[in-house]
Amino acid sequence: MRNNKLVVVLGAVLAIALMVGVASAQTPYESMLKGALDQLKADSPWGKIEVEGAFELWEAGAAFFLDVRTSEDYEAGHIPGATLVTLETLPENLDKLPEDKDALIIVYCKSGWRASIGMVTLRLFGYVNAKGFDGSWLAWTEAGHPTAEGTAP
Repeated sequence: MRNNKLVVVLGAVLAIALMVGVASAQTPYESMLKGALDQLKADSPWGKIEVEGAFELWEAGAAFFLDVRTSEDYEAGHIPGATLVTLETLPENLDKLPEDKDALIIVYCKSGWRASIGMVTLRLFGYVNAKGFDGSWLAWTEAGHPTAEGTAP
């Protein structure tokens, strides 16, 4: 089952990258993907931090929080101050992210799968400090951290 999920995640990343034309004549796509995956592995395990670490970053205003769930999920509840960009629209909405490609971006979804795909996608677009947190939204709410409701600005 775990291998099936990995295949689905990598397939989704490949599809997203191909849809937006990440490949170029100067840098083969395979090399870019390998570089992004190698960098994620070099960080904490797959760019993940603990939910308490995410909360501390949120509390200090030290990171940009990116919600990649659906707009309906966001409206029902989200991390206060988080920016909504659904995973399916991430490549065409990079203008909603910080201009600084070194900025710390905390990506979350409901449980963590879409956030993982979002982190890899951001790496492919040059964002070198994209992280997720174990358990994503479910862990955040289970820990009793602040939430907000309403539509995205």
